Amino acid sequence: MIYPARDFAEVLLQTLPVIRLFGIRVMLPKSLSRILRPQLSLRMSGSSGKVATKSGISLVQMLQYQWQVAIGEGDLSTEEFLQLLEKSKGLVKFRDEYVFFDEKETKALADKLARPPVLKGPELLQIALSEDYEGVRITLSEELQELIIELRSIDLTALPAGIHATLRPYQHRGFSWLCKNARIGFGSILADDMGLGKTLQVITALQYFKEAGDLKAGNQALVVAPTTLLTNWEREVARFAPGLQTFIYHGPGRSLTGAKNADLVLTSYGIVRSDLLKLENKSGLRWSSMKHKTSKIPMRNRVKP
Repeated sequence: MIYPARDFAEVLLQTLPVIRLFGIRVMLPKSLSRILRPQLSLRMSGSSGKVATKSGISLVQMLQYQWQVAIGEGDLSTEEFLQLLEKSKGLVKFRDEYVFFDEKETKALADKLARPPVLKGPELLQIALSEDYEGVRITLSEELQELIIELRSIDLTALPAGIHATLRPYQHRGFSWLCKNARIGFGSILADDMGLGKTLQVITALQYFKEAGDLKAGNQALVVAPTTLLTNWEREVARFAPGLQTFIYHGPGRSLTGAKNADLVLTSYGIVRSDLLKLENKSGLRWSSMKHKTSKIPMRNRVKP
């Protein structure tokens, strides 16, 4: 019996597996040994060239994405897939391979393409780095692959002239990493053991931004630390980066008025909880960000936007 290709899908996918269960040998052309099904795929691209080191760039500027349909090793745009769907049903030969267009599956896929998931900066970064998103096939452009390799690399940044300390090699790498991440809008977690100089690395980064012109009136950095460490931070800044002007926002009658001429404002976790709205409004101030606000930092000192 000869079946049209469109009607042979039911025989191939349902009848033949039952026949095999009875030990009956079934011979099929090699082209029918793998039946493809259209699946949602995601193509991601990014800015080419070196990662910016002198000015900030956003994730939106770096990462772009396009929802597509994967058929085998190839991808189709939404328009190409919908055009193919208009004339395809059941088992169809496509690009020398056979594709099964199940009515329910293709309708669900078309509906998803009509209202695709909207991906934002941090989520896009996670997808690009992991190449994983809900089982969807992820394809990275050559430019984006090169960008990710560079993001994972650490080029040493020259120490700022105003830092009065000799950094150990790992501290120099940590400082360079903080600067690079801050420039491109990424968060950072310093996970060095206690006593290995996390505070010094952050102070060095702040001094670097001060000399680069990023810390100035109306654009301060905000450090959030336990209350018992506020004076320690003040002493460490005075010791290692005397050019940084600090202001402690703490205690009864506290006001941010005096912070306007400071490079660095120090406050505690408790104050942030009680004065969150005031700090978010910034009282005319603008906070430089050294860390993404949704990250959790397992360390005693923390720089917070």
